[in-house]
Amino acid sequence: MGKYRRAQEPTMLSLDDSGDRKLAASSSKAQQDAVVGSLGNEAAIVFAGLVLAMQQAQARRGEGGLH
Repeated sequence: MGKYRRAQEPTMLSLDDSGDRKLAASSSKAQQDAVVGSLGNEAAIVFAGLVLAMQQAQARRGEGGLH
């Protein structure tokens, strides 16, 4: 339920305010962009979490960070 609620937020649509109203008129295209944007954000958050977990595990072993 949360994914759909977040996809309805005008995060991607705000880019269309610069003058391109064709995308905003096509609700299916705009909704698709919003869904892809929210999924991309979630993937980035998950990836950042994995990197952080790897760095913490290495620090606990005394290997330092990801250098």
